[in-house]
Amino acid sequence: MKKLLKVQNLCYKYPDNHEALKNINFEINNGEKIALVGANGSGKSTLLLILAGAMEQTDGKIFFNDTENSELRRKKTGLIFQDADDQILMPSVIEDVAFSPAADGMNVNEAHDLAAKILKSLGIEHLADRVPHKLSGGEKRMVTFAGILAAGPELLLLDEPTNSLDPAGRRRVVKFLKETQKAVLLATHDLDIAREVCSSALIMSHGEIAAKGTLPEIFGDEKLLARYNLAAFD
Repeated sequence: MKKLLKVQNLCYKYPDNHEALKNINFEINNGEKIALVGANGSGKSTLLLILAGAMEQTDGKIFFNDTENSELRRKKTGLIFQDADDQILMPSVIEDVAFSPAADGMNVNEAHDLAAKILKSLGIEHLADRVPHKLSGGEKRMVTFAGILAAGPELLLLDEPTNSLDPAGRRRVVKFLKETQKAVLLATHDLDIAREVCSSALIMSHGEIAAKGTLPEIFGDEKLLARYNLAAFD
C-alpha cells in the first residue's frame, strides 16, 4: 500500500510558548483509516489543523505523496470541523457543495452537476434545494462531507464527526466512513465509531503520540486505555 502522508518530528508552539505538539511521528497509507484518540486538550484538533494547512508547524516535516509541498497538501486534504455550521456558507445545499470546485475554476454548471452526483452518491440528493442551516445535525454533517468530497481530497481529517448527532445522523456518518475509499484520520472520543471504521489507532496525550498500533492492540489493552482516560468512553 502506497504511503500518502508522513509526519516527521512535528512540533507546534503557541505564541505564549506553550508546546502543544511534541515530536509527532506517524504515517498514513492510501485508503487507510486511523483513529486519533485522547483526552480533551491532548492536541488532536491542533494536529488536524496543521495537517490541513490551516496552521504552520514550528518544527518538523510533513510529506504528502512524498513531497513537502504544503499547497498540494492543502488541496488534497479535506478537514471537517466539530461544528458543521462552521463549514456551511451558501444559501442552498447544492450551491454549498458546488462552491469549492467553482472557486477553483470549474464552470458553474459543471460544478453543480458534480455536486448533484456527490449528493446522490451519499443518498441526500433530496436536500439539494434546502437551506443548509435549517437541516438536522446529521443532515448538516452529510452536507459537509459532500462539500469536502467535491474538492477531490485524498485524505479526510475528521474532528469529532459524530458530536451532537442523533442515532440516525450517527448511522449516516458511520455508513459513509465505512464505504469511502479515501484515507481517514478520525479524531474522536467515540471508541465505538473508531472500532466500526478504523484499522489502527494513535493515542495522544499532552501533545505527544503516547501509543500507536492496530485497533485490536490499542483497544484491547484496558490498562493502556485507562492510563489515558479513555476507558470511560468505551
